[in-house]
Amino acid sequence: MIENCKRKNDIGDIVDEENLMKNLNIVEVQKYLSNKYPVLLIDCIEEVLPGKYAKGYKNFTYNEWFFPGHFADEPNVPGFVQIEALMQVFLMTFLTCQGGYKGKKQLMLSLIM
Repeated sequence: MIENCKRKNDIGDIVDEENLMKNLNIVEVQKYLSNKYPVLLIDCIEEVLPGKYAKGYKNFTYNEWFFPGHFADEPNVPGFVQIEALMQVFLMTFLTCQGGYKGKKQLMLSLIM
């Protein structure tokens, strides 16, 4: 869904959001990201302005594959899962841009300093 509007973003700047995309469900997200279960760590993209920002979330439940081995008495989401989820939302910022990025494979490069 694309919505034309002018409003303030989270930091108070007035932005003209002609290409604002809202409420992308998992099926729509999979059109952009090549990740599939179990490494697709986005449930919904609430809002994306191509080339500017994206907001999304993942709902974790107690029966996720990593919880039993990651502090069973006080389960928490491992750091690498958090980083991967953030990266997938970040990638949506650019994969939604016009120019044919939709569905392209994404590769991460690691730099050791």
